[in-house]
This record gives sequence, C-alpha cells and structure tokens, in this order.
Amino acid sequence: MGEVEFNNEDEYKVKIVDGGEYKEPGGGIRKPSQEEIDAYKIHRIIVMIIFGLVVVILLLLVVILIATTEGCEASEDKKLPWYKSGVMYNIYPRSFKDSSGNGIGDFKGIVEKLDYLKGLGVNILYLSSVFKIDKDVDYGYSVIDFKNTNPEYGTLDDFQNLVDSAHEKHMKVIIEFVPCDTSIEHEWFKESSKGQTKKDWYMWNDNITGLSGSWAKDSSSGRYYLHQNGSSEKAYLNWKNDDVKDEMESVLGFWLDRKVDGFRVVSVQRLFGDSPTSNGIVDL
Repeated sequence: MGEVEFNNEDEYKVKIVDGGEYKEPGGGIRKPSQEEIDAYKIHRIIVMIIFGLVVVILLLLVVILIATTEGCEASEDKKLPWYKSGVMYNIYPRSFKDSSGNGIGDFKGIVEKLDYLKGLGVNILYLSSVFKIDKDVDYGYSVIDFKNTNPEYGTLDDFQNLVDSAHEKHMKVIIEFVPCDTSIEHEWFKESSKGQTKKDWYMWNDNITGLSGSWAKDSSSGRYYLHQNGSSEKAYLNWKNDDVKDEMESVLGFWLDRKVDGFRVVSVQRLFGDSPTSNGIVDL
C-alpha cells in the first residue's frame, strides 16, 4: 500500500491502512478530520478540472489543425487552373446522342444532354475529333479540313451553338487536335504531291527500295510519303517547314475565335522535324 503524508500544525505523519483508517506513527488509529476530508475533496476537484481543461484544449487544437489544413487545401484548389480542377467528360460525337434519328450522334444531340451532364457534376466537355474528314477511318482522324466540322455532326453554326450553350451553363469546351498528319485527300497534300507551293509540307522520299514499311507510294507523283504504319490514307506533315507551323497556328486561332476554351493535342511525339532515320522530333 502507498503512503500519504499530511503536514499540519502538529507535524503528524499518517499512513493509509486497511479499512480506510489512518494510523499515527505512534501506533494510534484515528479517523481523518473533516478538514482533511474537505482538503482531499478540493484537491480531487482541482485535479479533475485541470484534466478536463487539458482534454478540451487538446480537442480545440485538433479542430483548429483540421480546419486550417482544409482551408489550405481549398485555397490551393482555387489557385488551380480550370483544366486541372474541373470534372472533364470525353464525348465521341458519333456515338453520344443522335438528335435526327439517322443513327449518327451530332452536336445538337450533345446540346440536348448538357443539363444531364451538368447534373453529373461535369463542367468541361472534351470532344473527340470534330474536323471534316474524307472517310470514317482511324476513329475519324483522317482530316481534309481543319477549319470545318464533320458534316455528319452538324455545321459550324451547330458547333457554335453547342459552345455557346455550354458556356451559358458555365461549362468549358475543349476539342481534340491531331497536328501530326492529314488525309491524303486534303488539299494540302494534293498540292504537295504536284510539287507546287506546298511541296515541302509533307515528308517525301524518292529513294525507297524493297519493303516500304511506313512509306507509301503516291500514285500521282510516284514519290513516297511517310505515314503511320498501317494508315497509308494519311500522310505526316513536315513540321520543320515554317509554313506548316504558321498554318497550324492559324487553325488554332480559327477555333479560339469560335470560343473554344482549349485543345487536347494528340500524338505530339509524331511531329517530325527531320528524317525519321535520325529520330528527329520537332518542338511545338
């Protein structure tokens, strides 16, 4: 058993013994005085109050720490650009919503679903290739006109209505942009094939022998053009040519003028600025 000492006027020292009685050093047993009991009660109350205050202070510190941390995170979120903090939804127009009943999705169909998408928490629409194509190959990326829309999806006015309608609902619109190649039916390629003003707009080679691999022979000129292996209906642009860069910058400006909020640039690694044999990749 532990020992408890009380210092009073008579300098008594008492010990706790079985039965809750107090034993004096001389061997006498007596009950604690009322004064001692009151002092013990006060002491106990003081200890409990101090313990309670410590617990409350610790809880307050935890709450303050959590609130401060959440506040910092919220502040950081506000600093993030919309394309990093928003909820993005990728739409392949052909298969999303058909408004005309012809079996092909279109811009008007997307407009009809804006409220639904907004209800899901979406605030960024990311549209896969919307450009005019020569045929539905390679998921619609065989582009023949970067400054026009796929007529199966709608007109430029229909596209503009989609962008305006999305903006009215505080939704951003970005479109997919594949700048590395075009369809061989593109007017640029046809002019380049004829050796006219755009003769260096594509990657040409006159000395291909044996298996051509990623080179395909142009029936008009007899020359070989570079393409993605297995996709000979498209030809790689020559990004070493400043005219190509200027024209592509013009394409981006065209869509920005129509209030598009941004672009997802696809296949950047295939922007050749030199012969493929030297692994030359051009900077954007």
